[in-house]
Amino acid sequence: MENNYTEIINDFFKVSDFVLIDFKQKGNKGNLILEVFVDRKENFNIDEIAKANKDLWKYLEEKNADKGILKIIVSSPGAENPIKFFWQLEKHIGRELDIKLKNDEILAGKFVEVSNTEDEEIELQVKDKKELKNIRVLFGDISEVKIKLSFKK
Repeated sequence: MENNYTEIINDFFKVSDFVLIDFKQKGNKGNLILEVFVDRKENFNIDEIAKANKDLWKYLEEKNADKGILKIIVSSPGAENPIKFFWQLEKHIGRELDIKLKNDEILAGKFVEVSNTEDEEIELQVKDKKELKNIRVLFGDISEVKIKLSFKK
């Protein structure tokens, strides 16, 4: 059944302002909870997420695919989840990142800028011994990017 929901949810977000980042199905027949994680390049607010949630319900009803669904939760993936697309990074300039490269090298540093959007390259400020240096990393060389959450003022 999950594949049916995946296809319908993908179809819905193809014509939405949001991009589907991830989808999880929990529970069992009759008590399904669908968790849908979305993002977009522009900032958005809770009202826009609520509208997407309502519109998705309506879409599932129209497709007669709402039977057995107890709840749908549409939300942003949150900073604790890995970045999936290059364009998602731009919102996080100035924040600390943890990056795992495809060669298993680990980088941690401050995300300085998107250096080259055509090549999907970012610039990261890292500590090398006792000095700071800027390095460039191709998004294609990254296996995982996570935003470091900071609670400092």
